[in-house]
Amino acid sequence: MITTMDTKAYKIAIASSGPSEHDKVADRFARASYFIVYDQESLTFTAIKNTGQVASSGASSAAAKILLEHNVNVVLAPKLGDKAFMALEAMEIDSYEYKNQPTVRDALYSFFEHQLPKIENASKNGHHLS
Repeated sequence: MITTMDTKAYKIAIASSGPSEHDKVADRFARASYFIVYDQESLTFTAIKNTGQVASSGASSAAAKILLEHNVNVVLAPKLGDKAFMALEAMEIDSYEYKNQPTVRDALYSFFEHQLPKIENASKNGHHLS
């Protein structure tokens, strides 16, 4: 059975600790050092420095805006806080949660193997994760 997910070309941003698809995934979305964008159509990776990571406030909105400007339509991230979840949802960017994937490339493979759960709501664990 072919689903929309199987036939659509995605631009997928993965929250990363460094500028390569071989770097570790970040443990926070809006405070990630980089977003590695995989363009499914051209089969290329691009590193985007997260300029909003050091903001005293508004990091979630800044991160979502950066991704929107790069035409990203899917985000792979750890849990999202309220602001990050709402910003991505408002921009119609789908988000999926990685947990045990050590590198950006591992998270991407897990996404294509349909192993990452879609993030349906903001994290409620009491930590500010956005």
